[in-house]
Amino acid sequence: MANIRVLIVEDQYIVSEEIKEILLAKGYQVIGQCTSADEALTLLNKEKCDVAILDINIEGERDGIELASEILEKHRCAIIFLTAYADQKFLDRAKKVKPAAYIVKPFEETNLHMAVEIAFNNLLKAGLQPGRDVFQIKDFIFIKDSTRYKKIELDQIRYAQAEGSYTKVLVNDNPITLAINLKTFESHLSSPEFMRIHRSYVVNLKKVEEFEGNRVFISQESIPISSSFKADFVSKFTFL
Repeated sequence: MANIRVLIVEDQYIVSEEIKEILLAKGYQVIGQCTSADEALTLLNKEKCDVAILDINIEGERDGIELASEILEKHRCAIIFLTAYADQKFLDRAKKVKPAAYIVKPFEETNLHMAVEIAFNNLLKAGLQPGRDVFQIKDFIFIKDSTRYKKIELDQIRYAQAEGSYTKVLVNDNPITLAINLKTFESHLSSPEFMRIHRSYVVNLKKVEEFEGNRVFISQESIPISSSFKADFVSKFTFL
């Protein structure tokens, strides 16, 4: 339970704090409290989320239902609507994004707790739990891309870049974003050809085309080398 990460999007401070207190008391991790769609999407680009609890009437141009659509397009998390709106018009709109639950205010603590548990359990059944995006077998790995796992030979990976709590992996010329951090992804790379050269980059040494000063170049992209990694990087090469 303690590993379930929850985002709260509610523009009424008192209600948001009440939700937070309930979740923390139940052992959930609250990754943030936002009041608008823009604020929520910015946070989700940095933090992993399992369940998003969204009010429908929030600050900004987009309401909670529009926010839910954007979240489902870009992030793997379940949606719970917690709102004062109970009329058919909003219910019909909400059903289109297939929320895990639709709870009408004022809400009961037990109902909220059960909704979060069921929402997270549905994620597990669907195989969409963040962090289960990479499996390794010998000299290749399976990387989750959308809903499928793609077989990737380690030699096809050019570099991996940290993007907040996510990792962008460049496979040949195709970037794939994983819902795990760079450290976790690096742990799957047993091949000695892979090396961390910066807190935000792990590179495939076979793919390095040029290097000078504190930069390496892969696929015409300039990647920084931290001074703390530079000596180890240079030691990988034999000078003639």
